[in-house]
Amino acid sequence: MSNAFRIRIVSFALFGLTWILLVVSFSTFWYFYTDYENGAKRYMWSKFNEMRVMIYENDVLVENYITSWDMTEKTNERSIYRASVAFVILSWIQLTILLLTIGLSFAGALDRISSFPFNLMIRGMSICAVVFSVIAMLVFTGLPAAKLKDCQNTYSDSECNFSDFKHFVYTSKMTRANPDVGWAVIIPAIAFNIGGSVVSFFVNYQE
Repeated sequence: MSNAFRIRIVSFALFGLTWILLVVSFSTFWYFYTDYENGAKRYMWSKFNEMRVMIYENDVLVENYITSWDMTEKTNERSIYRASVAFVILSWIQLTILLLTIGLSFAGALDRISSFPFNLMIRGMSICAVVFSVIAMLVFTGLPAAKLKDCQNTYSDSECNFSDFKHFVYTSKMTRANPDVGWAVIIPAIAFNIGGSVVSFFVNYQE
């Protein structure tokens, strides 16, 4: 096995790990919120298409349901989730094409189409995937501002002076909120993607 072939395998593995993490990101919850009031503790997980709510009273589960964003008036908050996931999907599409192309390179198929610059395509798509993932991660940090806008659309400014409208991560005696698995896995996904992109400049997939 040549050194160049080994490097191809390394790049394929790094891009493959990125692909898997983006699937996890798309399919799991992005944000977690919990509060405690009048003896009841509420847990809520959210992602682009649904929210799961569990309510406990005296450590006994009394409610457990899933609701759609379409059932709420949180239009700005919903838009943040959907915009972020849209960029995750764009990154995933780039990586899917990229992995298929590298897979063909193992069989020597790219060498038969010498007129098309597959090396440049793979490097370019890998960089685009990184950019899309970074945008998805950063867009989601605008969640508190989106929540504030939704609140102000319904209530007065004085009634919207809460921590979840000011901070992306916060903890108090009665509430806690933080990004969940769906958002968190984008960070290692970006790291693996960058690693694969760097490696791709040290190997030719098409001779």
